[in-house]
Amino acid sequence: MAKTEKSFPRNFTGCLTCVQVLNIMVLLGFMLNYALRVNLTIAIVEMIYDEKDNHTIVNITDSMNVTQHPEHIEQTRYHWDTKQKNHLLGCFFWGYVLTELPGGRLAEIIGARRVFGYSTLLASILTLVSPSAASAGFGWIVALRVVLGFLLGATWPAILPMASKWIPPMDRSKFMSNMMGELPISLEFINH
Repeated sequence: MAKTEKSFPRNFTGCLTCVQVLNIMVLLGFMLNYALRVNLTIAIVEMIYDEKDNHTIVNITDSMNVTQHPEHIEQTRYHWDTKQKNHLLGCFFWGYVLTELPGGRLAEIIGARRVFGYSTLLASILTLVSPSAASAGFGWIVALRVVLGFLLGATWPAILPMASKWIPPMDRSKFMSNMMGELPISLEFINH
């Protein structure tokens, strides 16, 4: 007797259409894009040394019978003032604004998948280098954030040439509105 596979159908590609797979990939790509964009906005709260936090911290874990770990975790804090902090948070958008038009044209010339994929990949790698750039100096982290803006600024305009090439004309408006929407909308598009 021959063994039959019960876990997956033989034709797995028949489960989702190419448009649905592209929709899922774009949705996940933009989720990563937003995570790369806002991570410093969230992390900067703990990165900056605040004079107000220079007081003695009361250990409330002793009163709650919580076991503390014996290792000492040291965190680097930077003495950046408010102007530097605002400068650092805003410099991302200098690069972002400058690559909106060139990003769309580049996607038409070399392909939207390449522009979207490589810019997201390079931005991810640069984000991993961000702590080292901050340790190297304020100018280095500013330069890195500008380059991140250049890279991620090309991703939004790259989707339009991708949609015109890969999405059938009757599904483009649904795809574009789905791309701008949230996850529940995307799941509705996949189910239809």
